[in-house]
Amino acid sequence: MIKQTLYFIGILLCFYSCISDLDLDYPEADKQPILNCIMQNDSAISAQLSWSATKHNGAIEPILKAKVSLFLSGELIETVNQSDAKGNYFFKHIATPNKEYEVTAAFDQSVLSAKTTSVSKPNITIDREFKEYRSDRIYKLSINEIDDSVGALYLFIYNEYTSYEDQSKYWSHEFLFCNSPLADDFNAYFFSGRHDGFHYLYDYFVRVDANNLRSKKAVINLATIIGSDKVKVRILTTNPLYDAYFKSAYLQRTFDPNNNLPFSYYPVPIPSNIEGGLGIFSGIDITEFVFDDTAKNDSISIHY
Repeated sequence: MIKQTLYFIGILLCFYSCISDLDLDYPEADKQPILNCIMQNDSAISAQLSWSATKHNGAIEPILKAKVSLFLSGELIETVNQSDAKGNYFFKHIATPNKEYEVTAAFDQSVLSAKTTSVSKPNITIDREFKEYRSDRIYKLSINEIDDSVGALYLFIYNEYTSYEDQSKYWSHEFLFCNSPLADDFNAYFFSGRHDGFHYLYDYFVRVDANNLRSKKAVINLATIIGSDKVKVRILTTNPLYDAYFKSAYLQRTFDPNNNLPFSYYPVPIPSNIEGGLGIFSGIDITEFVFDDTAKNDSISIHY
């Protein structure tokens, strides 16, 4: 048994001692068309067309001349034939919540198409509470029933600061505390430094699956490590497809080979609903609450 243990330890030492950086010659990939169109409620719709890179870290080539059409509930509402220098095709149509949309793009010998449902708007009230013995604030989000068009809510908090160089104002993306069992913990870390019920620190945002909010009201408490006099709370409401896309893209982007290899690596596929190519066509809603004074307690409501 001792010999087997020493043999296993020896293999591990050899394995780790042989790790080195490799300058690999990646094979060229097939060039594929990409269509990306994220519809934001109450905003004009735009679509971007490009060719995928054929080499590792290669440049993406925009597709500048195509016939891109937008359909609402099966009816053609607009066609655009020319893009800007980056392959963006701009429609005049303003995205309407909870509607069925389709986009098509024809160019060269390719035809791309996709369908999706725009997301409904959330019904949310936020109360901010100051703690006398702390510099941060507690944000209490009261969320009403969420319908089937919603896949998830993503919650963000930004603090406003003043630049030392030119005294200009800017928003800083903050890490969040959340003590709700409804929150997804895939980007959370246990934090023992607080003693007021907030024991998990989230990496920049908190995701709440819409299935946890169906046919009921929910209350979710958020807090930040530090606070400022002017704070912005952003609610990103996504349809199911963009929810899967956002979460997958986050996991793929935050993968660190120095920390995750060799035993915890797993591929993170990025979902696509584009027929004939790659990309995504989906809907989102962005709701922002701005607290711009130093009142001890205040409340903001958004109802639709």
